[in-house]
Amino acid sequence: MQHATKHHAHFTPTSGKPSLRQLTRTCGAIVAILSVLTLSACGGADTVDDAGAPTISAPTAVPLSLRAANSTQGTTVGVTLNYDATQGGTTFSGTGLSYGVAFTPSANGLSAVNGRIVGTPLAAAITTATIVATNAAGHSVTNAFSIVAFAADLNVLTLPAVSFA
Repeated sequence: MQHATKHHAHFTPTSGKPSLRQLTRTCGAIVAILSVLTLSACGGADTVDDAGAPTISAPTAVPLSLRAANSTQGTTVGVTLNYDATQGGTTFSGTGLSYGVAFTPSANGLSAVNGRIVGTPLAAAITTATIVATNAAGHSVTNAFSIVAFAADLNVLTLPAVSFA
């Protein structure tokens, strides 16, 4: 029985033992197969490990996150509010951030530019301000906080010097 490939041993049914030539071919075929398997496991014959070559890696991006949340802000109707919701750039972590602010249920006389909230509240109300920081990659993070506008005619309470407890 003969095979079409060169790397198989050919045994003659009469002798029962392979010849030296057949063993040499068989060993050569085994070595060739092992070489191919070894090269493919190591990444191929074209792979060269050069310890002196620099490794180039992608720059590590600073993750965008909330660092220091804004606390509730108080103001009075008719008094101008000027508040930096970025807290000097410390509200969020990240670089190259742009800011936007939304007000709910209404702006109540307030507006915002680049994270700075300015304006004069028109009525006593609680407004939720939500500042959104967005980086160059388009990722964003938010921080919502309350702005409480008190009525202008509220009297300051006078507490007794000694507690009645």
